[in-house]
Amino acid sequence: MTPEHFAAYILDPKYKGEGLSEEEDTMGMEFIDAIKPLAMKDVLTYRAMTFPFKDFMFKYDLLKKTHAIVWWKSLGSKGKLSQELLGWLSHVTNELMNLWD
Repeated sequence: MTPEHFAAYILDPKYKGEGLSEEEDTMGMEFIDAIKPLAMKDVLTYRAMTFPFKDFMFKYDLLKKTHAIVWWKSLGSKGKLSQELLGWLSHVTNELMNLWD
């Protein structure tokens, strides 16, 4: 697994990076910071599960049925992850779905 994979695992709300070692988590976060530093504020807010990320958005039954990209896009203007980052996440999560589903 590469830093890109760890980053995608962190950004998938179903997993939120749970189970990664500290080193893997750091590599994933550093990857996100390197490709889209302006998104880091939103990534940190997401990881802290604070506004605009509500508790109900992280319910297992919802996450089980929702693709990560749909989940992120549901935030609309409140979710400031760039289209570029969403495009990257879409590509990587589709590629890696078999690894963690």
